[in-house]
Amino acid sequence: MENSSKSAIWILEGNKDQQLIYSGIFLDIHPIKFFNSLSELQLAISENDVRNCKLLIADLMLPDGFFLEFLNQPIISISFPFIIASSIHDIDVMRIAFAKGASDYLVRPIDESELITKIEKVLSENKTDKNEHYRKILDLRSRNSEYKNLTFKEAHILSILLSSPTQSISREDLLLEVWKTTTVHPKTIDVHIHNLRKKIKPHGIQISSGERVKLFSPSNKTTVRYEL
Repeated sequence: MENSSKSAIWILEGNKDQQLIYSGIFLDIHPIKFFNSLSELQLAISENDVRNCKLLIADLMLPDGFFLEFLNQPIISISFPFIIASSIHDIDVMRIAFAKGASDYLVRPIDESELITKIEKVLSENKTDKNEHYRKILDLRSRNSEYKNLTFKEAHILSILLSSPTQSISREDLLLEVWKTTTVHPKTIDVHIHNLRKKIKPHGIQISSGERVKLFSPSNKTTVRYEL
């Protein structure tokens, strides 16, 4: 894995020959950072290094596993856009990739011009407001010890509630804010709220959930005061 503290395109690719191809494509265009395995990527995610990721280009088959199965892990929460670049040309795999949130799916051999234009399109769609919101979520976890044990999704939900004037949001809007167009199980939001509720309750914060999800202080039922 290359060391770089500046914003870069991350590339999850275990094949050295393919890494050389990527290096040639992005020379003088975009800074890049390679990850040779899923474990290296997981380490970067766990260390909150994601603020330095513009976009991830991911192969599906890595030395230590399958990328789409990697995304199924509860501790893994991809907060940045990603493109699949794989030799697997299978319609069912493509459908799963898009269901997991992939911005695009490219089949190898990859056309250099196509890859660059796809990346430019994705980056233009994920600029400014979205990245700023992710920074706020990461800052919420890094600056406040009581929130360090939150997963990214839990911190995302909490930040949305804290940012709302009424510190509440409808379940439908929350689902759209957090998961966008990704199809998830109807109970997914309940699981995340349940886990978040357990983690923030010791700090005097409660979450009520019904048609709307709302933060409140149990002692006086008032809203929670916290500045993001």
